[in-house]
Amino acid sequence: MLFGHLFFADVLRSFATLATGESIARLIGVGIQVWLARQLTPGPYGLITFGIALIGWFGLVVDSGTEQLNVREISRHPERFRDLADAVLGLRLVLSVAAAVVLGVVTYEFSKSAESSHVLPRFALVLPALALNLRWMVLGIGKARAVAYGNIASRVVFLAAILLLVTQPHNADRVPLLEALSEATYGLVIIFMVSRAYGWVRPRIDLAAWRATLTQGFPLLVYGACRATILTIDVVLIALILGHGDTGLYGAALKPVAFFLGALGLFSVSFLSGYSAAPTSETIPIFRRSALLGFGSMLVVAVAISAGSPLVTVLFGHGYSGSAAPLAVLAWTLPLAALAVPYSSVLVARERQDLLMHNNIVGAVFNVCANVVAIEYGGITAAAGVRFATYAIMLFLNHTTCVKRDLAPSLATIFARRTPRPAAEGG
Repeated sequence: MLFGHLFFADVLRSFATLATGESIARLIGVGIQVWLARQLTPGPYGLITFGIALIGWFGLVVDSGTEQLNVREISRHPERFRDLADAVLGLRLVLSVAAAVVLGVVTYEFSKSAESSHVLPRFALVLPALALNLRWMVLGIGKARAVAYGNIASRVVFLAAILLLVTQPHNADRVPLLEALSEATYGLVIIFMVSRAYGWVRPRIDLAAWRATLTQGFPLLVYGACRATILTIDVVLIALILGHGDTGLYGAALKPVAFFLGALGLFSVSFLSGYSAAPTSETIPIFRRSALLGFGSMLVVAVAISAGSPLVTVLFGHGYSGSAAPLAVLAWTLPLAALAVPYSSVLVARERQDLLMHNNIVGAVFNVCANVVAIEYGGITAAAGVRFATYAIMLFLNHTTCVKRDLAPSLATIFARRTPRPAAEGG
Protein backbone atom coordinates (compact mmCIF):
# COMPACT_ATOMS: atom_id res chain seq x y z
CA MET A 1 0.00 0.00 0.00
CA LEU A 2 2.96 2.30 0.70
CA PHE A 3 4.16 1.87 -2.88
CA GLY A 4 0.65 2.66 -4.14
CA HIS A 5 0.77 5.96 -2.25
CA LEU A 6 4.23 6.68 -3.64
CA PHE A 7 3.19 6.08 -7.25
CA PHE A 8 0.07 8.20 -6.79
CA ALA A 9 2.27 10.90 -5.25
CA ASP A 10 4.43 10.78 -8.39
CA VAL A 11 1.31 11.24 -10.51
CA LEU A 12 0.25 14.21 -8.39
CA ARG A 13 3.72 15.80 -8.44
CA SER A 14 3.90 15.54 -12.19
CA PHE A 15 0.37 16.86 -12.55
CA ALA A 16 0.98 19.67 -10.04
CA THR A 17 4.00 20.88 -12.02
CA LEU A 18 2.14 20.64 -15.32
CA ALA A 19 -0.98 22.20 -13.85
CA THR A 20 0.96 25.14 -12.43
CA GLY A 21 2.49 25.83 -15.80
CA GLU A 22 -0.83 25.27 -17.56
CA SER A 23 -2.71 27.50 -15.13
CA ILE A 24 -0.31 30.39 -15.68
CA ALA A 25 -0.34 29.78 -19.44
CA ARG A 26 -4.14 29.55 -19.50
CA LEU A 27 -4.53 32.75 -17.51
CA ILE A 28 -2.32 34.46 -20.03
CA GLY A 29 -4.39 32.71 -22.69
CA VAL A 30 -7.55 34.25 -21.25
CA GLY A 31 -5.97 37.66 -21.74
CA ILE A 32 -5.06 36.66 -25.29
CA GLN A 33 -8.60 35.57 -26.13
CA VAL A 34 -10.18 38.63 -24.55
CA TRP A 35 -7.86 40.89 -26.53
CA LEU A 36 -8.49 39.02 -29.80
CA ALA A 37 -12.26 38.90 -29.27
CA ARG A 38 -12.45 42.61 -28.57
CA GLN A 39 -10.03 43.75 -31.28
CA LEU A 40 -11.25 41.44 -34.04
CA THR A 41 -15.06 41.48 -33.30
CA PRO A 42 -17.18 38.26 -33.64
CA GLY A 43 -16.75 37.79 -37.41
CA PRO A 44 -12.92 37.77 -37.70
CA TYR A 45 -12.67 36.15 -34.26
CA GLY A 46 -14.90 33.34 -35.52
CA LEU A 47 -12.56 32.93 -38.49
CA ILE A 48 -9.60 32.50 -36.11
CA THR A 49 -11.64 30.02 -34.04
CA PHE A 50 -12.32 28.05 -37.22
CA GLY A 51 -8.62 28.05 -38.12
CA ILE A 52 -7.66 26.74 -34.68
CA ALA A 53 -10.23 23.96 -35.11
CA LEU A 54 -8.58 22.98 -38.40
CA ILE A 55 -5.20 22.85 -36.65
CA GLY A 56 -6.75 20.42 -34.19
CA TRP A 57 -7.58 18.12 -37.08
CA PHE A 58 -4.36 18.39 -39.08
CA GLY A 59 -2.25 18.30 -35.93
CA LEU A 60 -3.38 14.71 -35.52
CA VAL A 61 -1.45 13.76 -38.63
CA VAL A 62 1.64 15.37 -37.13
CA ASP A 63 1.21 13.38 -33.93
CA SER A 64 -0.01 10.05 -35.40
CA GLY A 65 -0.17 8.51 -31.94
CA THR A 66 3.52 9.21 -31.22
CA GLU A 67 2.95 11.09 -27.96
CA GLN A 68 0.80 8.58 -26.10
CA LEU A 69 2.79 5.57 -27.33
CA ASN A 70 6.07 7.08 -26.22
CA VAL A 71 4.77 8.29 -22.87
CA ARG A 72 4.11 4.64 -22.16
CA GLU A 73 7.42 3.37 -23.57
CA ILE A 74 9.70 6.02 -22.08
CA SER A 75 8.02 5.67 -18.66
CA ARG A 76 8.97 1.98 -18.78
CA HIS A 77 12.43 2.50 -20.34
CA PRO A 78 13.67 6.05 -19.63
CA GLU A 79 17.20 5.13 -20.71
CA ARG A 80 15.92 4.91 -24.32
CA PHE A 81 14.69 8.50 -24.42
CA ARG A 82 17.17 9.89 -26.97
CA ASP A 83 16.88 6.85 -29.22
CA LEU A 84 13.10 7.14 -29.30
CA ALA A 85 12.94 10.95 -29.37
CA ASP A 86 15.33 11.42 -32.31
CA ALA A 87 13.39 9.04 -34.53
CA VAL A 88 10.02 10.45 -33.47
CA LEU A 89 11.10 14.04 -34.10
CA GLY A 90 12.20 13.14 -37.62
CA LEU A 91 8.89 11.41 -38.30
CA ARG A 92 6.83 14.28 -36.91
CA LEU A 93 8.65 16.87 -39.04
CA VAL A 94 8.11 14.87 -42.23
CA LEU A 95 4.43 14.40 -41.44
CA SER A 96 4.03 18.08 -40.54
CA VAL A 97 5.33 19.29 -43.91
CA ALA A 98 2.93 16.99 -45.78
CA ALA A 99 0.00 18.04 -43.59
CA ALA A 100 0.89 21.74 -43.97
CA VAL A 101 0.83 21.52 -47.76
CA VAL A 102 -2.58 19.84 -47.72
CA LEU A 103 -4.01 22.33 -45.21
CA GLY A 104 -2.72 25.32 -47.16
CA VAL A 105 -4.11 24.10 -50.49
CA VAL A 106 -7.49 23.01 -49.10
CA THR A 107 -8.16 26.21 -47.17
CA TYR A 108 -7.15 28.39 -50.11
CA GLU A 109 -9.23 26.51 -52.68
CA PHE A 110 -12.38 26.16 -50.60
CA SER A 111 -12.49 29.52 -48.81
CA LYS A 112 -15.76 31.37 -49.43
CA SER A 113 -14.38 34.89 -49.04
CA ALA A 114 -11.23 36.87 -49.74
CA GLU A 115 -10.65 37.25 -45.99
CA SER A 116 -10.86 33.48 -45.44
CA SER A 117 -8.49 32.70 -48.31
CA HIS A 118 -6.03 35.24 -46.89
CA VAL A 119 -6.15 34.06 -43.26
CA LEU A 120 -6.82 30.31 -43.16
CA PRO A 121 -3.93 29.03 -45.35
CA ARG A 122 -1.47 30.71 -42.99
CA PHE A 123 -2.44 28.27 -40.24
CA ALA A 124 -0.44 25.66 -42.18
CA LEU A 125 2.72 27.22 -40.72
CA VAL A 126 1.62 26.15 -37.24
CA LEU A 127 2.00 22.44 -38.06
CA PRO A 128 5.84 22.25 -38.35
CA ALA A 129 6.02 24.24 -35.11
CA LEU A 130 3.76 21.67 -33.44
CA ALA A 131 6.05 18.89 -34.67
CA LEU A 132 8.92 20.27 -32.59
CA ASN A 133 6.99 19.84 -29.36
CA LEU A 134 7.90 16.58 -27.57
CA ARG A 135 6.13 17.68 -24.40
CA TRP A 136 4.47 14.48 -23.21
CA MET A 137 7.41 12.26 -24.13
CA VAL A 138 9.65 14.06 -21.64
CA LEU A 139 7.34 13.20 -18.73
CA GLY A 140 8.77 9.69 -18.78
CA ILE A 141 12.17 11.11 -17.83
CA GLY A 142 10.78 13.37 -15.12
CA LYS A 143 10.93 16.64 -17.05
CA ALA A 144 7.50 18.00 -16.24
CA ARG A 145 9.12 21.32 -15.32
CA ALA A 146 10.42 21.71 -18.89
CA VAL A 147 6.87 21.33 -20.19
CA ALA A 148 5.59 23.92 -17.73
CA TYR A 149 8.29 26.45 -18.62
CA GLY A 150 7.80 25.90 -22.35
CA ASN A 151 4.06 26.34 -22.01
CA ILE A 152 4.39 29.62 -20.13
CA ALA A 153 7.05 30.96 -22.49
CA SER A 154 4.90 30.25 -25.53
CA ARG A 155 1.95 32.18 -24.13
CA VAL A 156 4.09 35.13 -23.03
CA VAL A 157 5.53 35.39 -26.54
CA PHE A 158 2.05 35.18 -28.09
CA LEU A 159 0.56 37.78 -25.75
CA ALA A 160 3.37 40.26 -26.34
CA ALA A 161 3.10 39.78 -30.09
CA ILE A 162 -0.66 40.30 -30.35
CA LEU A 163 -0.59 43.37 -28.10
CA LEU A 164 1.84 44.92 -30.55
CA LEU A 165 0.55 43.58 -33.85
CA VAL A 166 -3.19 42.78 -33.55
CA THR A 167 -5.11 46.00 -32.93
CA GLN A 168 -7.70 46.07 -35.73
CA PRO A 169 -10.13 43.52 -37.30
CA HIS A 170 -8.04 43.49 -40.49
CA ASN A 171 -5.04 42.24 -38.45
CA ALA A 172 -6.61 38.74 -38.25
CA ASP A 173 -4.15 37.49 -40.89
CA ARG A 174 -1.28 38.02 -38.42
CA VAL A 175 -2.72 35.66 -35.79
CA PRO A 176 -1.73 32.35 -37.50
CA LEU A 177 1.87 33.55 -37.88
CA LEU A 178 2.04 34.52 -34.22
CA GLU A 179 0.50 31.20 -33.21
CA ALA A 180 3.26 29.41 -35.16
CA LEU A 181 5.89 31.50 -33.36
CA SER A 182 4.29 30.65 -30.02
CA GLU A 183 4.22 26.89 -30.70
CA ALA A 184 7.83 26.89 -31.90
CA THR A 185 8.85 28.62 -28.66
CA TYR A 186 7.08 25.90 -26.66
CA GLY A 187 8.93 23.06 -28.37
CA LEU A 188 12.34 24.70 -28.42
CA VAL A 189 12.27 25.55 -24.71
CA ILE A 190 11.59 21.89 -23.89
CA ILE A 191 14.36 20.65 -26.20
CA PHE A 192 16.81 23.13 -24.61
CA MET A 193 15.97 22.14 -21.04
CA VAL A 194 16.15 18.41 -21.76
CA SER A 195 19.50 18.83 -23.54
CA ARG A 196 21.23 19.50 -20.22
CA ALA A 197 20.79 15.89 -19.14
CA TYR A 198 20.27 13.99 -22.40
CA GLY A 199 21.95 16.05 -25.10
CA TRP A 200 20.26 17.78 -28.01
CA VAL A 201 17.39 15.92 -29.59
CA ARG A 202 18.00 15.76 -33.35
CA PRO A 203 15.60 14.54 -36.03
CA ARG A 204 16.74 11.20 -37.42
CA ILE A 205 15.58 9.21 -40.43
CA ASP A 206 14.78 5.69 -39.25
CA LEU A 207 12.33 4.05 -41.64
CA ALA A 208 12.01 0.86 -39.58
CA ALA A 209 11.22 2.80 -36.40
CA TRP A 210 8.84 5.08 -38.31
CA ARG A 211 6.99 2.10 -39.75
CA ALA A 212 6.68 0.45 -36.32
CA THR A 213 5.50 3.70 -34.72
CA LEU A 214 2.88 4.35 -37.39
CA THR A 215 1.64 0.75 -37.21
CA GLN A 216 1.28 0.77 -33.43
CA GLY A 217 0.04 4.34 -33.42
CA PHE A 218 -2.66 3.89 -36.07
CA PRO A 219 -5.44 3.07 -33.56
CA LEU A 220 -4.37 6.12 -31.55
CA LEU A 221 -4.39 8.23 -34.73
CA VAL A 222 -7.96 7.14 -35.42
CA TYR A 223 -8.81 7.70 -31.76
CA GLY A 224 -7.27 11.16 -31.98
CA ALA A 225 -9.19 11.92 -35.16
CA CYS A 226 -12.43 10.91 -33.46
CA ARG A 227 -11.56 12.94 -30.39
CA ALA A 228 -10.74 15.96 -32.55
CA THR A 229 -14.06 15.46 -34.31
CA ILE A 230 -15.87 15.56 -31.00
CA LEU A 231 -13.92 18.66 -29.93
CA THR A 232 -14.12 20.62 -33.17
CA ILE A 233 -16.86 19.44 -35.52
CA ASP A 234 -19.46 21.60 -33.77
CA VAL A 235 -17.27 24.66 -34.44
CA VAL A 236 -16.79 23.68 -38.09
CA LEU A 237 -20.49 23.00 -38.66
CA ILE A 238 -21.55 26.21 -36.93
CA ALA A 239 -19.19 28.11 -39.25
CA LEU A 240 -20.61 26.35 -42.32
CA ILE A 241 -24.31 26.46 -41.33
CA LEU A 242 -24.67 29.61 -39.23
CA GLY A 243 -21.66 31.72 -40.20
CA HIS A 244 -18.57 33.16 -38.51
CA GLY A 245 -20.58 35.42 -36.18
CA ASP A 246 -22.20 32.49 -34.37
CA THR A 247 -18.85 30.68 -34.49
CA GLY A 248 -17.35 33.57 -32.55
CA LEU A 249 -20.11 33.35 -29.93
CA TYR A 250 -19.67 29.60 -29.57
CA GLY A 251 -15.88 29.98 -29.46
CA ALA A 252 -16.23 32.40 -26.55
CA ALA A 253 -18.46 29.89 -24.73
CA LEU A 254 -15.88 27.15 -25.29
CA LYS A 255 -12.93 29.10 -23.88
CA PRO A 256 -13.66 28.77 -20.11
CA VAL A 257 -14.46 25.06 -20.53
CA ALA A 258 -11.38 24.51 -22.69
CA PHE A 259 -9.29 25.96 -19.87
CA PHE A 260 -10.25 23.06 -17.59
CA LEU A 261 -10.29 20.46 -20.35
CA GLY A 262 -6.66 21.38 -20.87
CA ALA A 263 -5.99 20.67 -17.20
CA LEU A 264 -7.72 17.29 -17.55
CA GLY A 265 -5.52 16.56 -20.55
CA LEU A 266 -2.46 17.18 -18.41
CA PHE A 267 -3.87 14.98 -15.67
CA SER A 268 -4.51 12.25 -18.25
CA VAL A 269 -0.88 12.22 -19.37
CA SER A 270 0.41 12.29 -15.78
CA PHE A 271 -1.92 9.43 -14.90
CA LEU A 272 -0.81 7.40 -17.95
CA SER A 273 2.85 7.92 -17.10
CA GLY A 274 2.46 6.96 -13.43
CA TYR A 275 0.06 4.09 -14.12
CA SER A 276 2.35 2.60 -16.79
CA ALA A 277 5.35 2.67 -14.46
CA ALA A 278 3.50 1.21 -11.44
CA PRO A 279 3.42 -2.53 -10.63
CA THR A 280 0.08 -4.22 -11.29
CA SER A 281 -0.66 -4.61 -7.58
CA GLU A 282 -0.63 -0.81 -7.15
CA THR A 283 -2.65 0.27 -10.19
CA ILE A 284 -6.10 0.05 -8.57
CA PRO A 285 -5.37 2.53 -5.75
CA ILE A 286 -3.91 4.95 -8.30
CA PHE A 287 -6.97 4.52 -10.50
CA ARG A 288 -9.49 5.06 -7.72
CA ARG A 289 -7.82 8.13 -6.25
CA SER A 290 -7.42 9.66 -9.72
CA ALA A 291 -11.07 9.11 -10.62
CA LEU A 292 -12.37 10.58 -7.37
CA LEU A 293 -10.01 13.56 -7.43
CA GLY A 294 -10.84 14.40 -11.04
CA PHE A 295 -14.60 14.06 -10.66
CA GLY A 296 -14.81 15.99 -7.38
CA SER A 297 -12.77 18.93 -8.59
CA MET A 298 -14.55 19.20 -11.96
CA LEU A 299 -17.99 18.96 -10.33
CA VAL A 300 -17.19 22.08 -8.31
CA VAL A 301 -15.91 23.83 -11.43
CA ALA A 302 -19.03 22.89 -13.43
CA VAL A 303 -21.34 24.35 -10.79
CA ALA A 304 -19.33 27.59 -10.68
CA ILE A 305 -19.14 28.03 -14.46
CA SER A 306 -22.79 27.19 -15.04
CA ALA A 307 -23.98 29.59 -12.35
CA GLY A 308 -21.67 32.36 -13.55
CA SER A 309 -22.21 31.91 -17.30
CA PRO A 310 -23.91 35.35 -17.77
CA LEU A 311 -20.61 36.94 -16.73
CA VAL A 312 -19.11 35.92 -20.08
CA THR A 313 -19.97 39.45 -21.26
CA VAL A 314 -17.65 40.89 -18.64
CA LEU A 315 -14.71 39.17 -20.32
CA PHE A 316 -15.61 39.34 -23.98
CA GLY A 317 -17.99 42.31 -24.14
CA HIS A 318 -21.75 42.75 -24.49
CA GLY A 319 -21.63 41.56 -28.08
CA TYR A 320 -21.07 38.04 -26.67
CA SER A 321 -24.24 37.79 -24.54
CA GLY A 322 -25.37 34.92 -26.78
CA SER A 323 -22.49 32.82 -25.39
CA ALA A 324 -24.01 32.49 -21.89
CA ALA A 325 -26.54 29.70 -22.58
CA PRO A 326 -24.14 27.34 -24.42
CA LEU A 327 -21.49 27.99 -21.75
CA ALA A 328 -23.90 26.88 -18.99
CA VAL A 329 -24.46 23.59 -20.85
CA LEU A 330 -20.83 23.00 -21.84
CA ALA A 331 -19.71 23.33 -18.21
CA TRP A 332 -21.29 19.95 -17.40
CA THR A 333 -19.05 18.13 -19.83
CA LEU A 334 -16.20 18.59 -17.34
CA PRO A 335 -17.27 16.05 -14.64
CA LEU A 336 -17.96 13.48 -17.38
CA ALA A 337 -14.56 14.11 -18.96
CA ALA A 338 -12.86 13.76 -15.57
CA LEU A 339 -14.42 10.34 -14.98
CA ALA A 340 -13.51 9.21 -18.50
CA VAL A 341 -9.80 10.08 -18.17
CA PRO A 342 -8.68 7.00 -16.15
CA TYR A 343 -10.66 4.55 -18.30
CA SER A 344 -9.32 5.78 -21.64
CA SER A 345 -5.77 5.96 -20.23
CA VAL A 346 -5.95 2.41 -18.91
CA LEU A 347 -6.80 1.13 -22.39
CA VAL A 348 -3.62 2.75 -23.72
CA ALA A 349 -1.51 1.54 -20.79
CA ARG A 350 -2.77 -2.03 -21.27
CA GLU A 351 -2.06 -1.81 -25.02
CA ARG A 352 -5.75 -2.02 -25.93
CA GLN A 353 -5.84 1.16 -27.98
CA ASP A 354 -7.81 -0.75 -30.61
CA LEU A 355 -10.77 -0.86 -28.22
CA LEU A 356 -10.37 2.84 -27.46
CA MET A 357 -10.41 3.51 -31.20
CA HIS A 358 -13.64 1.57 -31.73
CA ASN A 359 -15.41 3.38 -28.89
CA ASN A 360 -14.37 6.77 -30.19
CA ILE A 361 -15.56 5.96 -33.70
CA VAL A 362 -19.04 5.38 -32.23
CA GLY A 363 -18.87 8.64 -30.31
CA ALA A 364 -17.65 10.64 -33.31
CA VAL A 365 -20.34 9.27 -35.63
CA PHE A 366 -23.04 10.17 -33.11
CA ASN A 367 -21.52 13.62 -32.60
CA VAL A 368 -21.43 14.49 -36.31
CA CYS A 369 -24.93 13.21 -37.08
CA ALA A 370 -26.50 14.82 -34.02
CA ASN A 371 -24.76 18.15 -34.61
CA VAL A 372 -25.95 18.43 -38.22
CA VAL A 373 -29.54 18.30 -36.99
CA ALA A 374 -29.07 20.19 -33.72
CA ILE A 375 -27.23 23.17 -35.19
CA GLU A 376 -29.68 23.56 -38.07
CA TYR A 377 -32.73 23.60 -35.81
CA GLY A 378 -31.44 24.56 -32.34
CA GLY A 379 -28.40 26.76 -32.91
CA ILE A 380 -25.30 26.94 -30.75
CA THR A 381 -27.00 25.95 -27.47
CA ALA A 382 -28.21 22.72 -29.08
CA ALA A 383 -24.63 22.08 -30.24
CA ALA A 384 -23.50 22.37 -26.61
CA GLY A 385 -26.14 19.79 -25.66
CA VAL A 386 -24.81 17.39 -28.29
CA ARG A 387 -21.31 17.72 -26.90
CA PHE A 388 -22.60 16.89 -23.40
CA ALA A 389 -24.43 13.80 -24.73
CA THR A 390 -21.31 12.69 -26.60
CA TYR A 391 -19.18 12.87 -23.45
CA ALA A 392 -21.76 10.77 -21.61
CA ILE A 393 -21.70 8.14 -24.38
CA MET A 394 -17.89 8.01 -24.41
CA LEU A 395 -17.75 7.57 -20.63
CA PHE A 396 -20.27 4.73 -20.84
CA LEU A 397 -18.42 2.93 -23.66
CA ASN A 398 -14.92 3.16 -22.18
CA HIS A 399 -16.20 2.28 -18.71
CA THR A 400 -18.03 -0.79 -20.02
CA THR A 401 -15.04 -1.87 -22.10
CA CYS A 402 -12.64 -1.72 -19.14
CA VAL A 403 -14.96 -3.31 -16.59
CA LYS A 404 -15.98 -6.23 -18.83
CA ARG A 405 -12.31 -7.11 -19.41
CA ASP A 406 -11.33 -6.63 -15.77
CA LEU A 407 -8.94 -3.83 -16.73
CA ALA A 408 -10.37 -1.31 -14.25
CA PRO A 409 -12.95 -1.13 -11.44
CA SER A 410 -16.49 0.03 -12.11
CA LEU A 411 -17.74 3.45 -11.06
CA ALA A 412 -20.12 1.75 -8.65
CA THR A 413 -17.15 0.11 -6.95
CA ILE A 414 -15.19 3.36 -6.81
CA PHE A 415 -17.98 5.42 -5.30
CA ALA A 416 -19.06 2.63 -2.94
CA ARG A 417 -15.53 2.59 -1.49
CA ARG A 418 -15.19 -1.12 -1.88
CA THR A 419 -11.75 -2.62 -2.32
CA PRO A 420 -11.59 -3.71 -5.98
CA ARG A 421 -9.52 -6.58 -7.18
CA PRO A 422 -6.30 -5.88 -9.12
CA ALA A 423 -6.65 -5.14 -12.82
CA ALA A 424 -5.61 -7.81 -15.28
CA GLU A 425 -2.69 -7.29 -17.63
CA GLY A 426 -4.79 -7.73 -20.74
CA GLY A 427 -8.27 -8.34 -22.08
